[in-house]
Amino acid sequence: MWLLVFCLIFAGAAPAGAQQTAGVGEILRVGIYSNPPLVSLGRNDEPEGLVIDLLEEVARREGWRIRYVTASFAELLELTQSRRIDLLAAIAYTPERAQVLRFNQEAMITNWGVVYRHQDSHVDSVLDLAGLRIAVKAGDTHAQAMEALLREFQIQANILPLADYREALQLLSLGEVDAAVVNRLVGRKLRVAQTIPTHIIFNPVELHFASNRPEIFPLLDRIDMHLALLKSEPDSLYHQSMSRWLSDNPESGADLPRWHPWVITGAVMFTLLLIGLILFLRSLVRRHTQELRAHSQALSQEIQVREQAQERLNELAFSDSLTQLPNRVLFQDRLHQAMEYAKRHDRLIALLFIDLDDFKRVNDSLGHAAGDRLLQEIARRFGRVLRETDTLARLGGDEFTVILTDIQNPQDAVSFVRKLLDSLRTPFELSGQMIQMSASIGITLYPTDDTDETDLLKDADTAMYQAKSRGKNTFDFYAPELTRSVRARLTMEGELRAALEQGQFLLHYQPIVSLSDNRCRSLEALIRWQHPERGLIAPDEFIPVAEESGIIQEMGDWVLDQACAQLRTWEDQGLTGLSVAINLSPVQFRRDGLVSRLARTLRQHQIPSHRLHVEITESLLMEQNRHVAETLQTLDAMGVSLCIDDFGTGYSSLSYLRHFPLHRLKIDRSFVQDMLYAEDTRALVKAIVVMAQALRLEVVAEGVENRQQLELLREMGCDHVQGFLLSRPVPAIDIPPWLEQSIHGNEVRRRG
Repeated sequence: MWLLVFCLIFAGAAPAGAQQTAGVGEILRVGIYSNPPLVSLGRNDEPEGLVIDLLEEVARREGWRIRYVTASFAELLELTQSRRIDLLAAIAYTPERAQVLRFNQEAMITNWGVVYRHQDSHVDSVLDLAGLRIAVKAGDTHAQAMEALLREFQIQANILPLADYREALQLLSLGEVDAAVVNRLVGRKLRVAQTIPTHIIFNPVELHFASNRPEIFPLLDRIDMHLALLKSEPDSLYHQSMSRWLSDNPESGADLPRWHPWVITGAVMFTLLLIGLILFLRSLVRRHTQELRAHSQALSQEIQVREQAQERLNELAFSDSLTQLPNRVLFQDRLHQAMEYAKRHDRLIALLFIDLDDFKRVNDSLGHAAGDRLLQEIARRFGRVLRETDTLARLGGDEFTVILTDIQNPQDAVSFVRKLLDSLRTPFELSGQMIQMSASIGITLYPTDDTDETDLLKDADTAMYQAKSRGKNTFDFYAPELTRSVRARLTMEGELRAALEQGQFLLHYQPIVSLSDNRCRSLEALIRWQHPERGLIAPDEFIPVAEESGIIQEMGDWVLDQACAQLRTWEDQGLTGLSVAINLSPVQFRRDGLVSRLARTLRQHQIPSHRLHVEITESLLMEQNRHVAETLQTLDAMGVSLCIDDFGTGYSSLSYLRHFPLHRLKIDRSFVQDMLYAEDTRALVKAIVVMAQALRLEVVAEGVENRQQLELLREMGCDHVQGFLLSRPVPAIDIPPWLEQSIHGNEVRRRG
């Protein structure tokens, strides 16, 4: 009796529980459609594939029983919406579908659309789809995305909806359609003969499970939990199934010989790499999709949500993260499309290469965060000048490019370039300071200058450097002579590196004589290049190349070592009390470790620090670089004498003469040569001498070539002189005889 009552109670309670969720023993109706390798029918029409493996594993863990309902995707979508099946597998998430169906959160896999072409046809870009017959799968998200893409580019094409992807590829193989839109997993699995994937890849989507039955919604949460666990376990069924169904030849590993463990290891490593790539792409697409969802909630119309979300996704994939401008990948694609358009319609396009002038000083003085803000503001200003048909891109650093389409003549490009330069005239406010910026722009024309994409960009780059060499804040057109100039510079750069390795450099020394007693107590070390074919090359010809290429750093270290070694040799020969002056490039000053290298060289050759004079340029002091200032202070504390070379030719300023620890200044030779004939120059030289003496600085006059110049400088109170009247720069071996002659003559004599 009690047993009968218990059975009746249990029988009445079971259905009530079943109405909440499909529990243990309940039959779960799951809609599946042919979508290999995710879902397909194998032997005996049994369903198989990645989705089937995952669903069966979750059902095994939960104790569910599954009955599969096979139909077309469109039919299954209607059955799901009308609640005649419980669950639809392998459905792509879209905001529109999410309005009707409930999706699980954890995606099974990420997929995207690919355009296939016949092996005998030519389809390289979206523009090539104009007028073609394009086969798509009816109701597919990729079909909808392709239609939106064609509308965006205003391209007319004949869209043919079909039942499935296989039929689309088969028609393409037979030549009955010109292109087919297929998701990338199906395309890899089917491999229909004579069909080839193109570079047109679009519409990344995530595949989920979905339901419209509220009582099934808790099952979606259980599926999410199991999917997350399976993904987190490296050896789980999820990863095994991914490797099995997504491999190009899933059966290849089954028959591997046991005596080939390295082959098995290689296959495992490849599988792990593939899984890692898929997970990485999934995380990127998931993050981008979340951003698109957040953005779409503010829009009122569903079609606007779709268009702006797709646009945002493309921007994230092909844009510069700092300025949101097209990156190098998208720029190259736009350039290719612009060149194809110009070729077909016999039009002219201009390519601009833009490099910001002196951008490095902003990073050095205000920091990289301020430099990033400056790049963003410059990108906004450039963008306001653009036409809708033009493309502005950032290649990296402080380099931008612009593609000008549909221009009538080169003058149109000039007008646009002037607008870009004018947009930089208004100062930028950064960290409370007003910064003035300019740019150098190179211009090249297609097809006038070149017809190759890579060469066209090189030509614009070359023209930009030509503009920069002409004084910056300007532009220049490409000319073939510029390429020859660049090649000559690269040749010299290679020869300079060889000269350092082969010992082709040498030092000449020019005496610096005191006018108070006509004695020489210091010499300037001047580098010379003994080229094996061209003979002795003056520094004015190779020093600029050395500075631009960075070779000046090694060259400067060599000069320092050779000058100190020679000073030690003279000391050992009895020529005591001499000092040597060396020139340091601004490039060397900006490099870390200058003080330590200089101190190490002085110790190595046992030279007191006050016997070394370092000559620098005015432009270095005007940079207001903290690192430069600290280096000068440290050298002064060591006892090294600091001298301004070519004073009066740069940004002369009493301010830096007062704030920096300077000991000498050298009047440039141009003033010395003109002072006998120009009264204003003579007055300027006198003023420099008086000013320097008031600041307790010694004055050296360069370029003294005749007796009249010497006597006038003596009258002005100049401390030291240097020039051909006294001696030309000579090899070290000629210095002792010159000093001996100078001592015995007790007056300044001309040599050579």
